[in-house]
Amino acid sequence: MIAVIGGIKIKVEVKMKLPEAPRQDNWAEQMNQQQEPEDAFEAMQERMRAEQERFWQGDGGSSQSGIMGQLSMVDGDNDEINVSSSSCAFNVARHLVRMGNDVKLISITGKDLLGLAAMADMNACGIDTSHVKRVDGQTPVLFEIKNFAGEIEFARANERMFGDMTADFIDQADDVLAKADAIMVDGTLPQDTLLHIATKYGDRVKVFFDPASRAGGEKVKGTSEAGSAIMQKLYCVMPGRVEAEKMADMIILGPDKLKAASEFFTEKGVDQVIITIKGGGIYYKAGEEEGKAIRPERVLSFADTTGAGDVVSAAVIHETLKGAGIHEIAAAAMRGAAEFLSELSDERPY
Repeated sequence: MIAVIGGIKIKVEVKMKLPEAPRQDNWAEQMNQQQEPEDAFEAMQERMRAEQERFWQGDGGSSQSGIMGQLSMVDGDNDEINVSSSSCAFNVARHLVRMGNDVKLISITGKDLLGLAAMADMNACGIDTSHVKRVDGQTPVLFEIKNFAGEIEFARANERMFGDMTADFIDQADDVLAKADAIMVDGTLPQDTLLHIATKYGDRVKVFFDPASRAGGEKVKGTSEAGSAIMQKLYCVMPGRVEAEKMADMIILGPDKLKAASEFFTEKGVDQVIITIKGGGIYYKAGEEEGKAIRPERVLSFADTTGAGDVVSAAVIHETLKGAGIHEIAAAAMRGAAEFLSELSDERPY
């Protein structure tokens, strides 16, 4: 049985349509600069960045200038709007269930309609939600507006409820955690709770950590006292590159820095290191073995690869419990990520 601990949230994602390109005969007038037609994407991006900067500087609050005005000009009808249950813990749990594992999710959600929707999604995925506590308050929400290139232009979140996942909250599930073959925890939990889990269970259960965000990585920074105390009790860390930068407190650009970061983690006591690389790829290391990188046949430069890291984390846990070696684990994780990304288009959006 695998226990997964982390926050659950509802994600609302709005993706604007690609605006029609201006006609060439009045190109300079419309873009306010001399641009060739093939530069439409770059020109529009530059304009949106300038408007966004003006908005955050307070120029354009209620008028049609600023980013809100820009959005109203660009969005149009029938934009792509998606609402889904989300979070690292939720995604890893559902992938583990699909792989045939018995998964118990330990989390918290509100008693509101969003909480009901999240519970329905978890149950539909076959996740055991008997330790998901429903409390008064708003279910955490992440709201994102993306431009036509898939880049986030505006985001807001209310994740205050994650702070209620305290050490006492975790102890209510001690009967599950003590019997677990593995515990996966993500970085949405408060740092004190992460330390409590690592200290209480790290010596007797394999604890896997996925930061889920830069902020999550910051909580387990190996150069800080609390972060180091957590890290030395972890069996496996599974960050993305930018999250690994926070955890190792270094800029990671290139193979040498990936190697340095993985060695930093193992020197702190971590048994397995899996670092996912943007566009497709994994750098992995176990114990005293030399770290290695594995890349997919198709490296994605423009596609939004969000969610692939959660597939990797689930595959790493699944294969580890099967008794696979680190090379087999990394290969299986790479196959899972490649399958997840196989349907994505990798074309410039103009």
